[in-house]
Amino acid sequence: MNDIKITNLSKKFDEKIIFDNIDFLFKKGNFYLISGKNGCGKTTLLNILAGYIDDYDGRISVDGRVSYLFQDELLFSNLTVRENLLIKLAIFEHENKNIKIDNVLQQLKINHLADKKIHLLSGGERQRVELALILLDNPDIILLDEPLTKLDNENKLNIIKTIEDVFKGKTIIIVTHEKQILNNNYIKLTLEDGKIKEDEL
Repeated sequence: MNDIKITNLSKKFDEKIIFDNIDFLFKKGNFYLISGKNGCGKTTLLNILAGYIDDYDGRISVDGRVSYLFQDELLFSNLTVRENLLIKLAIFEHENKNIKIDNVLQQLKINHLADKKIHLLSGGERQRVELALILLDNPDIILLDEPLTKLDNENKLNIIKTIEDVFKGKTIIIVTHEKQILNNNYIKLTLEDGKIKEDEL
């Protein structure tokens, strides 16, 4: 089904309650936006869903392959776009690696940047390269931590549109402070007082 089911999730940092007995179902194919105050646990939630944190009470059931776009850029700035993607594929036994890369770059409309070094790219272009790394994985579930930071409003909307297009039909969960610039086609959630709350329309 490629759902994510959270059952009785609770977590503390020292005496601070981060998650207070949360039950929630992220359904296959839906696009979720999660916001909340700094320190409320948004990134911690993504890390738990991705399996990077296992120190919590409750149960997380993830059905499908998960890819995670971290808030901090993980690209090699002195290498080209193609070289960054080849490193991603180097750990797998892929045939025709360059053909696979060309296909992904074409989907993201950045094939013209293939031989350009990362440090020469704009913020929006670098973000598309990171999305290309995720697309190479062909995941069922995509977790994105603040993918719109450091971008102007035009690029923010372009990146969201790109995510919609290339990951259509996937389950997408984005942590963002930018809900106000986005339309109501997405399920908007707020993490507050240790609970996940769906925003009222």
